[in-house]
Amino acid sequence: MAELGLFLLIAGPLVGGVILLVGIIQLFGGAESAARGRRTALTGLIIIVLSVLIGFSICSAAPSSGGFH
Repeated sequence: MAELGLFLLIAGPLVGGVILLVGIIQLFGGAESAARGRRTALTGLIIIVLSVLIGFSICSAAPSSGGFH
């Protein structure tokens, strides 16, 4: 279970960062792509925050459930 937490702590922000970067690049496009860019950037930010919160909570679980301490 702790491996899943580490995976979320490492891979989640990487994937979210790429999505966030794509959204920021789309913001500088035309009006249609700017609207998609805002939604994409927000999605990337949400992925980063949720993956860090869930990964940290899994890794800090009680030792009896497989967490790191």
